[in-house]
Amino acid sequence: MEPYIEGAAGLIVGIGVGIVIRAKLWWGSKTRAQKLALASDLIDSVEDGKVTAEEAKKIIRTHL
Repeated sequence: MEPYIEGAAGLIVGIGVGIVIRAKLWWGSKTRAQKLALASDLIDSVEDGKVTAEEAKKIIRTHL
């Protein structure tokens, strides 16, 4: 049973590391203006007290 647990744990850690690396590369390729625009949009969404699924989709579509 232990080899399966170790294999599963290794797979989960590998996927997590892959996601982190991908996010860092994506964020690193953005210009300063794009980063500021994303942060501004997120702050505006949080200020209104709720972030709906539609607002999240709009932000993602705008910045990706």
